[in-house]
Amino acid sequence: PNYALDKSASTWKLVFSTSSDGGVTFSPLRPIGEIRFGGLEAMRRQQKSGRIDQIGGPVFAVDSGRRFRDRLYAVWTELDGDRFRLLLSFSTDRGASWSRPKPVVRDAPADASQFQPMIAANPDGALGVFWYATEGRSARDRFDAFFSASLDGGVTFLPPSRVSSETSRPSGTGNLRPGPWVRDDRGMVTVYLSSGLSRWPDGGDYIGLTADPDGNFHPFWADGRSGTYQLYTAAIRIRTDRAAERPTLESKSLSGKITLSFDPVRFDPSSREVLLPVRLKNVSKETLYPPFRVEVKELVHPYNVKAHEETSVPTIRNAANGRSGVGAVFDYAKALGDLDALAPDAVTDALVWRLEAASATKTDFYIGADITGFVAKSGERK
Repeated sequence: PNYALDKSASTWKLVFSTSSDGGVTFSPLRPIGEIRFGGLEAMRRQQKSGRIDQIGGPVFAVDSGRRFRDRLYAVWTELDGDRFRLLLSFSTDRGASWSRPKPVVRDAPADASQFQPMIAANPDGALGVFWYATEGRSARDRFDAFFSASLDGGVTFLPPSRVSSETSRPSGTGNLRPGPWVRDDRGMVTVYLSSGLSRWPDGGDYIGLTADPDGNFHPFWADGRSGTYQLYTAAIRIRTDRAAERPTLESKSLSGKITLSFDPVRFDPSSREVLLPVRLKNVSKETLYPPFRVEVKELVHPYNVKAHEETSVPTIRNAANGRSGVGAVFDYAKALGDLDALAPDAVTDALVWRLEAASATKTDFYIGADITGFVAKSGERK
């Protein structure tokens, strides 16, 4: 792609060219559409306002499946009023002509500015689109990651699904911390300091999407939920077989079948609050079924604590049943998103356990818990 722009323009011209000889020569430029962005001054005002949404794209994908083989897709953002939205165009003749651009998400909330799109086509002919959105954030200073897919070659899209289990906070402590870098310049040693927020308000354009041979999509993005940008990923499976029959289930302790995995822990010394994002991971060879519940059974290990040792016991602040100690229950009913089971090796969304440490300087403690859920009855297990 190429941009054509003069300083007084409020649109970019999006054009397309191909090469069939390894980049030695290129075909004439073919128009795809225009990208409205408001002009350079509007872009500068927005950047100074603290908003993290921005113009982006275009990004391209080629369908290698049988149904829509060689179809080209282009997705980009454009200014719509005071927000950005995603537009898509596709070509069925290898770029000679392009469809009329149309929104990927229709009837998006008024505060949902969409930006940083990435696209990929899987072997089954499904087109996946992954992006950031400020949905629910009128100040547009935070974002979540979303995904949608088209099963008919870009003509229509499934309702968008939120991928990130927590909202990214670009202005978190870690992203505000400046980092130095040094170089020789004009005979001097020069030091530059730059923070993540000042240089990459939305995490930079470090975002990606790919599809594996089984048709699953895997996005990668700079997630700022902890206040410091970190690389996150997820596995997304498109399901259209909602009528699949469930086996007969029985409730059981899932000890040995499910383990816990953790996102980065956060700690506020002033309030002594520990934020522990906990995911459930199926480590068995069978499919497990919700609802999943984690019940705290112990807060002091019966064998490792001697009588003369001081124990550090946390107070639980957000149990589903209101308990603050032993007996507290964490309910993972919403942690599966739109999945109706947890397949082998699958992981739930993170549920944040809010714990209050007994001391700002003594934050080592122990939690023993039991995880319950459902399995297929013997003879029906997969």
